[in-house]
Amino acid sequence: MKTYVIRFVFNRGALHIGTPREDYTRSESILHSDTLYAAILQAWSMLGVTHPLLAPRKKQEMGDQYGPIPPLGFALSSLFPFSKKEDDSLSYFFPVPTGGVTVPSNSNNRKLDKKVKSLRFLDAPAFVEWLKNGKVSPIDLQAHSLQGEFYRSDATDSNWEDVFLKRDVHPRAHIPREGAGESDTTIYYIERLFFREGSGFFCLAHFDDEDIRKKVLLALRHLEDEGLGTDRHVGHGQFELEGPEPFVAFDNLAESDFSLNLSLFCPKDEHEFQQMTQDEKKTRFELVKRGGWITTEPWLTYRKNSVWMLREGAILQTKDAIAGKTIDLQPDILKGEQKAVWRVGQSLFVPVHKP
Repeated sequence: MKTYVIRFVFNRGALHIGTPREDYTRSESILHSDTLYAAILQAWSMLGVTHPLLAPRKKQEMGDQYGPIPPLGFALSSLFPFSKKEDDSLSYFFPVPTGGVTVPSNSNNRKLDKKVKSLRFLDAPAFVEWLKNGKVSPIDLQAHSLQGEFYRSDATDSNWEDVFLKRDVHPRAHIPREGAGESDTTIYYIERLFFREGSGFFCLAHFDDEDIRKKVLLALRHLEDEGLGTDRHVGHGQFELEGPEPFVAFDNLAESDFSLNLSLFCPKDEHEFQQMTQDEKKTRFELVKRGGWITTEPWLTYRKNSVWMLREGAILQTKDAIAGKTIDLQPDILKGEQKAVWRVGQSLFVPVHKP
């Protein structure tokens, strides 16, 4: 399977990614795949792109059921950070597997152990090493490999994390639109992400054919100015697109009975989930609830139904490179409307050899 990397370079300004609890004072470090899928589908709708998922849903002649959900034709990972290094090469960071990683050190150091437990991202060489061996190489305490949430296997600068990603908490004023007195104005705080020039987020992608590749890129170029994340109306989340380019870091990974998901993942049914988690000693996962508000007219005041998905970094018993399903989260109050509310739970997987 040919895999591509697409980069989102946030040089135009700030970015904020909402948390499940809608806490503005904290921004996520990942933009989940279902959000990116939804943004692409919405961009297609605005641009007049044809795709089976955008067609009005028609009920089958027999019963009150809809027909099978059409395939997407492409698969994406979630958006993870990447940094432009001192020599202009790039470091791609992947999520730490569920349950954490083993990072041996040359001495007993409790402070170091705490840093390892707080890791959320490994750079590509360390991530591939973990996929093959179940651990990464022993670290030199003077190598500056650990910086906050990140592990970089070739780090030499003690401040490299601050160089490529900074966080800033900024006050904002909320003024009600109607009937507002001066005392009605409230102040809230929002954490914003700022990336070094040439740094940002990336995703991995697979396309079934050239036609779907062109359609996805058309949507992403439209989103450059629309932005990603929250507070897009004030210019947050605008980016410059780079790629797609072939991504070869995983090319030499042999097939395995276990794999790790790089996207939010929704199994097609209970049986598939049980098959993927039957080895309780080797499989592990975290669940995340996904839902939110409908973002298209005239249903903006309605909440979607919710669904539980497996968070990125789960270890599952599967050989599939792509798995997962798309579901309709149309709220019950809108039943009968032909407009579906899609949530994509399709994920890219990479093989894990020592779970």
